[in-house]
This record gives sequence, structure tokens and C-alpha cells, in this order.
Amino acid sequence: MSQHTSPVTALAQAHLTTRRRASGTVVVTVSGEIDMATAPALQHALLDALTTHTPAVIDVDLAACTFLDASGLRVLVAAHTTAQAAGCQMWARYPQRLVRMVLEVTDLLDMFTDPATATAALAGRSNVAPVRRVRAADQPTALISV
Repeated sequence: MSQHTSPVTALAQAHLTTRRRASGTVVVTVSGEIDMATAPALQHALLDALTTHTPAVIDVDLAACTFLDASGLRVLVAAHTTAQAAGCQMWARYPQRLVRMVLEVTDLLDMFTDPATATAALAGRSNVAPVRRVRAADQPTALISV
């Protein structure tokens, strides 16, 4: 198993590590904030994982990612597109509440969720109802008079 720490500047508030599992899956672990300052390091780590290791699956572990802005989303979407073009699956796993909310609000959560994992997680829980996303268009419009 190899481990690679990406070049993140001292001012950046993120730490990225890449490791290859025996199964061939490459795991990119994100700790801290992914924003305009740190998104280039994430981009480098994801592209390096794809080109150096040529995996069938890249798991982006977001358990310790505390913030994700539009520049981070852009990097994730671009890397996902590049991975798919190369015949590789890319999943974002274990997003914290704030990061998960960003993925949900931008309607990107499904893109980064492994359907097999999501189904398996719900299979053992008889009391879990399926998730239904409610969009603004589904909400009744309130009229406010002054």
C-alpha cells in the first residue's frame, strides 16, 4: 500500500492523502477545508490518483472534510467526469453534515454516491424510510402582502 501526501501550502487549511488498497481502489482522504485556496491541491491529488494508479474505483473520503465551496465542487465534478471517461468509478464517501448539505443543495449527492453502498446501508434498517428530496418547485408559494 503506497501513501502520498499532496503539496498543500502552509496557509491552506486542508490535508490530502492518497493510498492504494490491496483491492486496487485508490482512497483520497480529505481533511479540513476545500475552498479556492486548497481546491488546486485536491485537483492534483485526484488526477494523480487516476493517472498514476489507474484504479477501477477512486473513493474520496470526506469524513474529515469540514467545508466545501464551489471551487471544490468544480474539482470533484471535473474529476468525476475525467474518471468516468477513463472507465473509473469515483465516489465521495462519509461527507459530514455541512459537506453533505452542499452536495444535496447542488443536486450532486447522487452523482457521488455508490448505489451499491447506499442500498446495502439501508438494507439492514427496516425503520429507515427512503429519502425524498423536496425542491423549491415542489413547495407551495406563499404570498406576502404589505
